Amino acid sequence: MTPAFQKAKHGVISIISNHTTPPILGALQSAWPAYLPRPEFRTQTIEQAGVYPGRSATGHPALPLADAVLITPDCLGDDHALSAALDVLWEFARPALVLTEAHDAARFGEGVLTVPHNSDPAHIAGMLGAFLMRQPTVETMRRDLHTAQRFQGGLTGEINKLHEELRLAATVQQAFLPQSLPSVPGFDFRVFFRAAGYVSGDIYNIQRLDEQHFGIFIADAVGHGVPAALLTMVIARATQMKTITGNRYTIHSPADVLDKLNAELIRHNGHATRFATAIYALVNIETRRVTLAGAGHPPALILAPGREPSPIQTEGGLLGVFPEHTFPSVEFSLGEGEVLALYSDGFETAFPDNADRDRKGRAMPTRYYLDRFTRLAEERNELGMSAAMRRFVDDIDSQAGSLHQVDDLTALFISPSAACPLDDLFEGRPATHAQR
Repeated sequence: MTPAFQKAKHGVISIISNHTTPPILGALQSAWPAYLPRPEFRTQTIEQAGVYPGRSATGHPALPLADAVLITPDCLGDDHALSAALDVLWEFARPALVLTEAHDAARFGEGVLTVPHNSDPAHIAGMLGAFLMRQPTVETMRRDLHTAQRFQGGLTGEINKLHEELRLAATVQQAFLPQSLPSVPGFDFRVFFRAAGYVSGDIYNIQRLDEQHFGIFIADAVGHGVPAALLTMVIARATQMKTITGNRYTIHSPADVLDKLNAELIRHNGHATRFATAIYALVNIETRRVTLAGAGHPPALILAPGREPSPIQTEGGLLGVFPEHTFPSVEFSLGEGEVLALYSDGFETAFPDNADRDRKGRAMPTRYYLDRFTRLAEERNELGMSAAMRRFVDDIDSQAGSLHQVDDLTALFISPSAACPLDDLFEGRPATHAQR
C-alpha cells in the first residue's frame, strides 16, 4: 500500500441528502474499490452542512467536517442552504462532488466537481477515493498557510513600527538642516536635497558668519540608511564655522573646520571605522573671494554659460580615518554670472542612460550631471535662478527610476549677482518641499 493510500485509511465521507439513508449509500459501499481503504460514511442534511463547526444553529447542530462531501440531487432545490453549505466547504478546504441532473459546474463555483446523478457508482467511488488521498496533503498545506499568515501578521506589525521609527528619524534629521537660507545682498543661494530613503547620509549648511563672510558646508557619510544618518548628526554637531567668546568671535578657516571635524569623528568611531567626505567654502561677501577645503569629496565646480565646468581640486583625504591628516585649502574668486556648485556623489547616478547599466539593470556612474549643471547656469542667466532651479528639479523627477534613486542627492548653488525682481520674492525663504 502506498503512503497516499495509508494516509487515506481514516477518511470520512459525508453524504448530504434529505434522506436518512440515501439510496447512493449502499451502492457506494458495494462499489468501493478494494485497493482503497474503506472510509467511514456519514449522512447529514443540507442545513446541517451549512453550519460552521463550533457554532450552533437552532434545530441544526453543526457536525464535524468530513474529509470529502457528496451532495445528492434532492438537496439542490434550496439555493440558500446549498450556498451556505458550499461556503463552509470552501472556507475549510473540503472537496465536494455534486450529483446533478446535468453538468452544471458554473452554478456551484470553484472547488466543486459535478457528475450526472446516474453515473456508475464505481466511478463516483473512485472520485471520492481520490479526494480522500488528496485531503491529508491539503490539510497540511492549510495549516502551513495559517501559520504563515500568523507570522505575516506579526511581521507586518514590526514593519509598520519600523516605518514609524524611520519617519521619526527623518523628522529629527530635518531639524539639523537649515530651516531657511540666509539673505546676503548680491548673492543667490539654492539648495536641492533629497534622501534616497527615509533618512539621508548627506547633510549641508549655509550660514551667515558676519557682515563680510558666510560659510557653505556639505558632507556625505559613507553608506546609506540609518547608520549614515546617525553619522550626519555627529557631523552637524561637530562642525563649527566660528567660535564666540564673550563679545568676540573667531571665524575658522576651512582647513581648521575640517581638521576639528576629522578629530571629532575619529573620537566617536571607537573600534568601528565610519568615515565621511566633506567640503567647506568660506566666502568674502565684498571681494567674492572663496577659500575652500575638501575631504575626499567631489570637487566643487565653477559653472558659467558657454564653457565647460571648472573643477576646484583639493588634496584632503577622508574624514574619520587618519588622526594627523591635514586639509589644505585653495583660494579663487567668483566672477559675475558664475555659479559655484557643491554637491554629493549621488549625482553620478542621477542621470542614467540605458547604455550605462550593469547586467542587473542598475544605473552606473556617469558624468551627465555636468551637462545638467551647466544648463542650470545658462538658464539662470536667461530666466533667473528660481526658474532655473525649478527646471533642474523637474529634470531630476523625470529620470527613469527617480522613485528608487540609488543614492542621496544634495547640491548647493551659489551665485554672485544682482537678484532679478522675481528672485527677490524668494530671498531668505525656507527651502521648498520640491527641493527638500
